[in-house]
Amino acid sequence: MAVSVLALVSCGAPNTKQVMPELTEKRFQELAISIPNAIMKKDSSFTLEYRSAWYDAWNIPDGGLGDIGRNEFMFYFVCGNDPCDSHQYKMDSVSIVGDTAYVDFEIIHQRENGPKFHNFKLVVYDGQWVIADYDKTLSAMKNYLKEQKIFLKSNKYKGYADDILNDTAASEEWKEIVRNELKEVDEYFRKNP
Repeated sequence: MAVSVLALVSCGAPNTKQVMPELTEKRFQELAISIPNAIMKKDSSFTLEYRSAWYDAWNIPDGGLGDIGRNEFMFYFVCGNDPCDSHQYKMDSVSIVGDTAYVDFEIIHQRENGPKFHNFKLVVYDGQWVIADYDKTLSAMKNYLKEQKIFLKSNKYKGYADDILNDTAASEEWKEIVRNELKEVDEYFRKNP
């Protein structure tokens, strides 16, 4: 499936026509496969806004104090617990509105019954389609960052950490994990006031 569109874009002169790049099956496959790893590698498959939100959400301390952190939802964006290269990706539909494409697609996981349905919001940047959002995760990551900053500064988080550190039944190993996370949180807020 390939889709192309002619869009009217104002580039200094009114009614200047710009041919939008074709959204090919090959480009779709590149984008689908890129989700789990490419963001951290500064890959050009994503908008700066999406890549920044992903990076920031992964790099804020998770607040788990040795347990599963609040960022667990990010592990399931695309691949779940499977390696992404073991999946097949199938583009179902494409809708282009102006310079934005909305793509519904399936991921066929090797170890699961039936496909999982997802969607991309794509925009054109530097002459190619790039991911601006994936399953509306951009707003989820932004909300997580906002809420996580509040949580890490909260008395609830600090109280939970103090409870562990003062618990005579807690192992020294666990207490060390908590102390290290508290240092990580302090360092994070020193760099990101």
